[in-house]
Amino acid sequence: MKIETVQQLETYSKRFGLTGFSEKELMGFLTKFKFESNQVIDDVLYELSIRNENFKFVPEKEIPKPRSVRQVSEERIYEKAIERQAPSTGWSELDRLIKGFIPNHLYLFTGDTNVGKTSCACVFANNVASQGKNVLYFALEPENTVVDYIASARTGKIFDDLTEDDILADDGHIEVYGKENVRKIEDLVKIIESSSKHYDLIIIDHIGYFIGGRDVYTQQSDVVKILAGLTKKNKVAILMIAHLRKRPSNKKAGYIPTSDDVSGSASFKQDSTDVMILTKTLEDEESDNPKYSNHGVLYVTKTKSGPNGTVDVYFHERSAKIETLGQKTGQESQKEYYKKRNKIYNPDSWIDDISEDTEQKDLV
Repeated sequence: MKIETVQQLETYSKRFGLTGFSEKELMGFLTKFKFESNQVIDDVLYELSIRNENFKFVPEKEIPKPRSVRQVSEERIYEKAIERQAPSTGWSELDRLIKGFIPNHLYLFTGDTNVGKTSCACVFANNVASQGKNVLYFALEPENTVVDYIASARTGKIFDDLTEDDILADDGHIEVYGKENVRKIEDLVKIIESSSKHYDLIIIDHIGYFIGGRDVYTQQSDVVKILAGLTKKNKVAILMIAHLRKRPSNKKAGYIPTSDDVSGSASFKQDSTDVMILTKTLEDEESDNPKYSNHGVLYVTKTKSGPNGTVDVYFHERSAKIETLGQKTGQESQKEYYKKRNKIYNPDSWIDDISEDTEQKDLV
């Protein structure tokens, strides 16, 4: 198509939802560019859309062709291979649901305010690091205090008992950025894409730091889509922490969360591959001022890797240490679980052999 008049350009631009430009503006573009191809036209319309903040330019796309069953099967085989490379969460009960922190996956992790999301994220960071994997933690909300959480989660000590040696301990597998280095989502993207080091897990604590002002839902949607693209481009697992929609105190008793309870844009649950919601059990649900107990439940309300389900967890008071029920009761130590899982996924590993009567169905 060749456009030679303002009317033709105006008609063409309306196909992209671009309206409201003056004839002078359109004439300026006509005289500035020679419209010889649709690509040039698209480029001009994109520039027009930038100048008009009320509209977004979406270029036309060809209608995609369906894939064959063979093509889909080959892609699924590749996904399964990626799953086998995923570092363990450190919680066998959770791994049975989500198969570890899988590259290309975007994990939405949420829960009520002060329920223990940062503590749990630091437990995951320590668990991944203990496998010799690399973790990048964007401590946008906890900032420097994140090292207290990391140390407490690793040692099991309460915060007040942490020593300088506890806080200074560093195996080189966890690295941290604070908000002074990351002002906007573009800074985070630049950091990840320019890094020469491969990270097996990236934690963003929390995602709300990049969102504010007007049109919050659109901002949330854009940020989530950017992060989802990063997981695939960089073959990394990203865990983003978000807030749960607040509920009246009289509606917290007997609460069972769903993905619909995540505060904000629907993109949070739609574009995330996995959704996990951390809760604490109320001690006396009938009380006018109920208190949380040390028992909690991690709900997996969405996952691409297995069935939805729950994991019972135990919170240690005044500490970032969180254990699963199996760990708390001594049914399975973390070290023994790593041995089992690694032997199944990596038969030639240096990790010690496990007993011959261990069945794979009990491990994955």
